[in-house]
This record gives sequence, structure tokens and C-alpha cells, in this order.
Amino acid sequence: MTRVSTPPTGAAISPRRRTRTCGSPTWSEKGRQSRFQGSSQSGSASRGFSGDREATRARETVILYGTLGVLALWASFGPAAGLYTALYHAVPGFTLMRAPERFGLVVALSVSILAGFGVQWLLARVRHATLVGAMIAVVAAAELAEVLRWKEVRPTSAAYHMLQTLPRGPVIEMPFFWPEVGLYQHTEYMLNSTSHWMPLVNGYSDYIPADFYDTVLTLRHFPSRETFKILEPNHVRYAIFHRNHYNGPNWNDTLTRVEEFAPYLRMLSLDGPGTRDEIRLYEIVGFPP
Repeated sequence: MTRVSTPPTGAAISPRRRTRTCGSPTWSEKGRQSRFQGSSQSGSASRGFSGDREATRARETVILYGTLGVLALWASFGPAAGLYTALYHAVPGFTLMRAPERFGLVVALSVSILAGFGVQWLLARVRHATLVGAMIAVVAAAELAEVLRWKEVRPTSAAYHMLQTLPRGPVIEMPFFWPEVGLYQHTEYMLNSTSHWMPLVNGYSDYIPADFYDTVLTLRHFPSRETFKILEPNHVRYAIFHRNHYNGPNWNDTLTRVEEFAPYLRMLSLDGPGTRDEIRLYEIVGFPP
């Protein structure tokens, strides 16, 4: 006879039952147990460690770019503020940084990064983060919008068109601007030179050679014997005169000197004769003794 045992009344048979002991899940199945000790604690600890590490990195980044931005702002004020002078004398190669205003780029970079952390902090504390983020993006784009107002450039003078067809040779353009009236005005001649790509006596840069200062006050009186002596070693071949940069007396004085040295100057082009925009192109065919 086979005897069958039955469970007590009210007992339930469960093939799998999950219980928790001391925070660790224990899986029981038909009397066999498999424990995963500390899995929950390990996950929480790893997430906490990751969060602490991210917070530390963020704090370090804010300190780094905050300090960098303050120092760059200080240096951007130039030698009078002190830091720029100290860097100029202490850091090798810093002498190439001749425009303190360029540190403004570093300031803008630092402010942009710090603003990003500020937006991150804000979005973590508002209910509709997506909407707020979109509004911030729209406002930033609107603030950066700029209408470009292009200035119409006058057509290239016939003198420059002629230079394109002539044998190569250095060019001097007049008037030859000196410091008191603004050396930067030579940039107009530099831009015009892109139409013919001839070597140019005129020029402007952050760095100005000493010999430029030695000759600029003399060259402004071209043509004269002294100016011919300066131009001869460099074999300057062409001269352009712009009427619109002269006042009346200076223009008449220049034409008088051109007539005086007519044997050494041959006119090649006359654009807009008698007008304020008159431009003359001469070839220097010789140099006075």
C-alpha cells in the first residue's frame, strides 16, 4: 500500500518565494536557496560614487574656467593693469601677443562655459525643464542675432586695371600717411593691391619696423630728391596719387612737385580728371642724381 502525505490544511504550495533578510534578497525554490549578498548596496554605492565624481568634476571645471576668465579679463586691460606687463616679461613668446584685447576671446569662452553650468543647475530645479531650456535657447539666439550692413565698395580705378597689365615692380601710393593722421589708412592701399598683387611700399600692421618711422615723414613729400633717394634702392617703379585724400593746397603743392620732376615721371593713367576722385598713375622712369 502506498501512503500519500498531504500538507496541513490552510498551507499553500508556492514553487518560488522571495524574502528579504538584512536588505539582501534571498530566492527560495523547493528548499534550495541562492543568495546575492550586497547587490542592492553595491548598486546604490556605485551610483553615489558616480554622482560624487561628476559633482567634483563640475566643481573643478567651474573653478578652472572662473579663474581663467578673471585672469584673462585682467590681462585684457593691457600694461597699465599690471598682469599683462608681468606676463610680457615672464612668459616666453608672449611678446607676440601685442593686442591685449584678444584676451576677450578667452573671457567669452569662460563665460559661455560657466553659463552652461548655470543653465544645467537651473533646469534641474524647475518643473518644465524642456520648455525652459527651449526658451533660454531662443532668447540666446535672439540676443546674438546681428544684421550685417554691407558697405558698397567703389569700382576699382582704371589705374589698378592698368597695373594688372604692366611689368612687375614696387608701387608707392600717395599720400603716404604718417602717424599723426593715422597709419591705419594705408590699409586702403593694401586692399587695393589685391587687384594687381604688385609689391607695395605702403603697409600697416601691429608691428611697425623702425625704418618705417625713419622714412615716413620724408616719403609723405614725394616726389622730392630725398624721397627718390629712399625709393631708388628698392627699385620702386610706379606711383599712384589719390586726389580725395589731399586738401586743396596740398594737392596743388603735389602737382607742382610732379611737374618739377617730370623727367623722371611718366603718366600712364588719369582717372576722373578734375574731380575730387581723380587718380593718377605714374611710372618712375629714372632717379635724379
